[in-house]
Amino acid sequence: MLLGRKKIIRNIEKNHNKVCFKPCGIEAKCIQKTVLEHDEMEAIRLSDYENLYQQECAERMGISRTTFSRILVGAHKKVADALLNGKAIIISQKNELPKQQKGCTMKIAIPVKTNKENPAVAPLFGKAKWFAFVQDGEISVKQNTAEGGQAVVQWLTDEGADMLIIQQMGMMPYKLLKAQGNIQIYHSGFERITLEEVLKKFEENALVLVDETQMNEIIKQH
Repeated sequence: MLLGRKKIIRNIEKNHNKVCFKPCGIEAKCIQKTVLEHDEMEAIRLSDYENLYQQECAERMGISRTTFSRILVGAHKKVADALLNGKAIIISQKNELPKQQKGCTMKIAIPVKTNKENPAVAPLFGKAKWFAFVQDGEISVKQNTAEGGQAVVQWLTDEGADMLIIQQMGMMPYKLLKAQGNIQIYHSGFERITLEEVLKKFEENALVLVDETQMNEIIKQH
């Protein structure tokens, strides 16, 4: 089952990571934040700073002129909101999926509750009936026929998963994954979250990479 359309990869010529602006004289923890996505910041740079025509901007980013215009309008609205209402402006930090080999991108596995569009993330890793797999902007949902966490680990390995996003997991499957060393584990948090929401968090670098300390906290909730 394929959910949604493949997202067009946009050309971002300048790295906008670690960029933040905030009003003077106010502590950061007390300020509301407006998040500019990388493509929104790039649209502002090309159109407003380099003074390029929108068609040329769109070609530089590898998207249509209509899409570029929509991105730019959204970016301008966010900046105006921040300036008028005293909000901080944060440039989102994208997770870059490393290439395993030429022409091969990382494959993310996420346990989900159903095979419907935008399902919620399943709380229990080993008992999840479905798994979403994300690769090259495409999402497919497959039924999990494995029984128990350790069997699921083997299934994900056979599926070629490189990354796993979970809410809860037992210690045995965690240790098995760490021993194999070929699948990174990220934590989505304990609150209810949908597939689209968790992928957005991943893109914004807002998920925690699970280590032994983090795993002990997850076990307490298991």
